[in-house]
Amino acid sequence: MLDRIEVFLRRFHRSFNRAKWAVRLLRLKQLPPGNNAPGLLLIQIDGLAFPQFQQALKDGRLPFLHRLIQRQGYRLHSLYSGLPSATPGVQGELFYGVKGCVPSFSFLVRKDGRIRKMYDPRSVQEVEKSLAKQGQPLLEGGSAYCDIFSGGAAECHYSAAKRGWDGILRVANPLIFPFFLLLFANVVVRIARLLIWEFAVALFEALRGALKGFSLIQELEFISIRLSVCVFLREMLAAAVPLDIARGLPVIHLNFFGYDETSHRRGPGSKFAHWALPGIDAAAARIWRAARQTGHRSYDLWVYSDHGQEETVPYSLGHSKTLEQAVSEILRRDLPDVRLETVAGMGPIAHLYLSRPLNESERERLARALVESAGIPTILAPAGPGKAAAWNGTGTLSLPEDAARVLGPEHPFLAEAAQDLVSLCHHARAGTLLALGWRPGQPAKTFPMENGSHAGPGSQETHAFALLPPDAPVDPDKPYLRPLDLRRAALRFLGRLEDPEKQVVSLPGPAPAARPKLRIMTYNVHNCFGLDGKLSPERIARVIARHQPDAVALQELDVNRLRTGRVDQAEQIAKKLRMTFHFHTSFRLADEQYGNAIFSRFPMRLIRAGGLPRLPGSPVGEPRSALWVELDVHGSAVHLINTHLSLWPAERLLQAEALLGPEWVGSREALGPFLLCGDFNSTPGSAVYRRLTRSFRDAQLALKKHSPRGTWFGRHPFSRIDHILISPGIEVLEVVVSDTELDQAASDHLPLLAELRILLRRKP
Repeated sequence: MLDRIEVFLRRFHRSFNRAKWAVRLLRLKQLPPGNNAPGLLLIQIDGLAFPQFQQALKDGRLPFLHRLIQRQGYRLHSLYSGLPSATPGVQGELFYGVKGCVPSFSFLVRKDGRIRKMYDPRSVQEVEKSLAKQGQPLLEGGSAYCDIFSGGAAECHYSAAKRGWDGILRVANPLIFPFFLLLFANVVVRIARLLIWEFAVALFEALRGALKGFSLIQELEFISIRLSVCVFLREMLAAAVPLDIARGLPVIHLNFFGYDETSHRRGPGSKFAHWALPGIDAAAARIWRAARQTGHRSYDLWVYSDHGQEETVPYSLGHSKTLEQAVSEILRRDLPDVRLETVAGMGPIAHLYLSRPLNESERERLARALVESAGIPTILAPAGPGKAAAWNGTGTLSLPEDAARVLGPEHPFLAEAAQDLVSLCHHARAGTLLALGWRPGQPAKTFPMENGSHAGPGSQETHAFALLPPDAPVDPDKPYLRPLDLRRAALRFLGRLEDPEKQVVSLPGPAPAARPKLRIMTYNVHNCFGLDGKLSPERIARVIARHQPDAVALQELDVNRLRTGRVDQAEQIAKKLRMTFHFHTSFRLADEQYGNAIFSRFPMRLIRAGGLPRLPGSPVGEPRSALWVELDVHGSAVHLINTHLSLWPAERLLQAEALLGPEWVGSREALGPFLLCGDFNSTPGSAVYRRLTRSFRDAQLALKKHSPRGTWFGRHPFSRIDHILISPGIEVLEVVVSDTELDQAASDHLPLLAELRILLRRKP
């Protein structure tokens, strides 16, 4: 009854969903509902390095993302950005699978002598056209916000590839905008309030910056950027993305770049930059809530950064001249017939385009002069297939062999960064020489006027992060990911990989132990109907896979029932998990079945399956049954009974007595370690519970310092009716009642898990 009320309230809430009404008012295209279809939300926090992310978590600036880790089981991964460590390079690899698609944020194409800049729509579209020929676009059919490339998104908003709010203004009727503003009145008020507050803070920061020696004019100019990017655009994204969620778009990517902008201004570790993070965190939380409320898709939220930033010192401050001026002076002195055509790039890496190629002697002489006279930390140049030459204060070096002397021995991605640096030197659009503001043991330099920089191979600027759900399909053994790994995981999650086997939510095989261990789960899956009204055996499989049990006892499964789409839920879940299973029907209606199942990664044999007694003349209710298997846990025979007892107290007691009788637990076959688990519909203190615990121990009570937790009902479980009971010879190592957002939505019960050590062994 309570589950029906919960589903009704959720559907009632959805009928008044503001995003859905906005979609109707704007006449935006909606996709047909797909309860089981996966949806992916990708949030990019531009420029936030892994160490800065950890510091922000510690300082309490990212409370929502911290809750994802603490409450939802999210895992934090190191992410190597690749080179150049800038948004275009990362998005080219993530969206199309092409590493190093551009040599830098800006570069020269000698064929036409024009510099391509990755904020210019014409240049971006030219590069993306080439990328689309090389790889499947990740965002196909979805939407993109504030990105460089569209990624194949059907709708691309405020991106370098297509500026403006694509799709909305084109279809909307101006007459409905007053109603639209009324619908989002709270958003309008919030933006106005935040703009006023941010203006006051920004003005104070500008005056303080001027007192520290920064240009007052530039400080005042930055106020407009801060207000537009750190507040207005961020809040608009947080309001717009729920519309795409309500429409059921399969993949949505958005880039929050407020932190990156402020980091360039004051440095990545400054309070000035970290001030932008709580607003980003709050916006991500609102998007998460919108995804939880939709009836269209089962959305996952992935949060990552494209790169980090280095604390840098502007080159011109220490040399009283720009890089262009310094290089031109040395060329006039040492190679008067060579002209500097242009300098292109970004941050601590610059491409020097010269008027003609250099021979080996000329290149050596110029590189040494640039290091010694111009004070450039490192100069790079291509040097044969798979090689690059490097010059710094220690002499002439070779990559990748001398990676430690060029990048520093403590670089977190030393080998791969060295290889990418070689590839960057050989890029078709790279400069004749590359000026690098990085040298081990020295403060990093940047060639623009900024205090935080990226695009080069520094240990911070290449060290991004990825915050992913615990079952995100990435290799858990890899020490770090790169954008290509994220791309493959996203394609797998969305079901776009060619190999259908890769869509299986596979559990690792059980590892042998000196004393055998068994991770057991009991879970009433409510016919795979969630409290959000979605029918999804796939989601139940995800819940199970996240906890990696060795054996699972499930109750309330449908097989070939009209109400659940005529599917075999037990077989579907087993196939997803790659586990063997036994299913027993509690009752049958023609060819429709309903009952319980046991799934296992260990070998198992069926001992008994049968019905449990009912009271004569008992109230109308479903028949009950039990399923008994023997598991071979590394040579130890462990007996497991899964049951779902009656709703009626007297009938439950009769069924409990039967389970303890000679046909079940009292049987001569019931030798060795024994587990009795399932939904007993009985709380601690009830007659049934007291009767069963005379022969068994409650796993939740057997674990020291564990406070027993309820498993029913739903999001606010107040009753402990699901149990794992154990016989002597079994030690309880861990008990978990999982209550992540996924667990809370998938069924009206929460899964109960116990990690057990088998002390009493018997060969089967």
